[in-house]
Amino acid sequence: KDIKVNIQDAGVIMEGRQNNRSMDRFLTSDNDQRTTLFYMNPDQLESVWRRYFERGDLRGRRVISYWHWEIDKFPRKWQPALELVDEIWVASEFVEQLVKRVTDKPVVRIPHAIDVKILRPYSRTEFALPDDRFLFLFNFDFYSFADRKNPWATIEAFRRAFPISEDRVGLVIKCHHGERHLEKFILLQELADHDPRITILDCLLSREEMYGLQSVCDAYVSLHRSEGFGLGM
Repeated sequence: KDIKVNIQDAGVIMEGRQNNRSMDRFLTSDNDQRTTLFYMNPDQLESVWRRYFERGDLRGRRVISYWHWEIDKFPRKWQPALELVDEIWVASEFVEQLVKRVTDKPVVRIPHAIDVKILRPYSRTEFALPDDRFLFLFNFDFYSFADRKNPWATIEAFRRAFPISEDRVGLVIKCHHGERHLEKFILLQELADHDPRITILDCLLSREEMYGLQSVCDAYVSLHRSEGFGLGM
């Protein structure tokens, strides 16, 4: 069954790059549906909600917001956002249980839709990776709190599992924005420098290239302390 939707850009400025414009062809200025879904966290919601409310676009509407969170305590500063919505959507059971503890409003778990498409075969040579090793992969963004993503533990676990004499394995850590968090990036580099089997890739890859990197590695590993999206896994 076809469901008519109107998609609008909320105009929220974020630290991460926003260069995926695949949804642009669906954008419209129309807003004549009975339900409005705000796909943003509570800390971004109030200003956007107020903008729509003041111009009358929420009158008579059912308002839903899609939230993510990584810690088992609902932030106190997010409490006012609960009054702005009629229903909350979440991506995981963890967030579902978290939000249900602070509201009687409906909380619906709707997992992310994952659609991995690789347009061509990739090779390890394209990423300067060795062909003769079993490669573990971990990726993270320094903007997303490196200590929470915990690459240090990934390196430690790799070293514990495989003594330095074991040269048939390798660990690839794909990261981004290392230049913006230089102290922690240098620490990561120093840890890797002690083990020639560890490769640090600090670079910007397109979504297609990231899928390509995943396709040439053998296993994905993550010792994150708390993971919001879990899309790597």
